[in-house]
Amino acid sequence: MRKVVNIFYFLSLVLFLITLTLVYANLPSQVGVSVDDRGLPDQFVGRENFFYLALLAGVLTNILCWSLSRFMKLLPVRRSPNKPAFFSNSVLKDAIVNWVKGFGAVLNFAIIATITYLGAFNNSDTFSGVSYDGFLYVGPILIVSWLGVLIFLMVSRRPATS
Repeated sequence: MRKVVNIFYFLSLVLFLITLTLVYANLPSQVGVSVDDRGLPDQFVGRENFFYLALLAGVLTNILCWSLSRFMKLLPVRRSPNKPAFFSNSVLKDAIVNWVKGFGAVLNFAIIATITYLGAFNNSDTFSGVSYDGFLYVGPILIVSWLGVLIFLMVSRRPATS
C-alpha cells in the first residue's frame, strides 16, 4: 500500500508542476481571482504573483503533509495494555501514515483543479461555450472523500477486544 500511495503522491507533484507551468504560460498579465454578479472578474492579481502564490501553496501543503507523516512514523505503538501510546496497533499506524501522505496528494489535486479553473476562467475566449465550473467542485469532493477514507480506517482498524 505504501508504494501505491508514494506513486499517487509523486504523480500529484508532477501534475501540479506541469499544470502550474502550462496555466502560467497562458495567463494574461492581470489574473482575475474573483467575480462580480455578472460573472466578470472584479479582483485581480499580477501573473507573477499568481504563479508564486500557487507555488507557495503547493510547497507549504507538501511540506506540512510530508512532515506530519514523518512525525507520525516516530510515534509509539502500544505494546502492552498499561503502556500509553498514540497508536493502538502497527496496522493502524501504517494506515494513518499512508493516509496523511495520500492526503497531501489529494490536496495537490485540489490545488491543480483550482489552478485549472482560474486558467480557464482567465482565458474565457479560448474556452468559450465550455463550462469549466465543475473544477470548483473537484477539490472539496476529493477532500471530503479522503476524510471519509480516514473515518473508514479509524473504524475498521480498531483492535479486537476480548
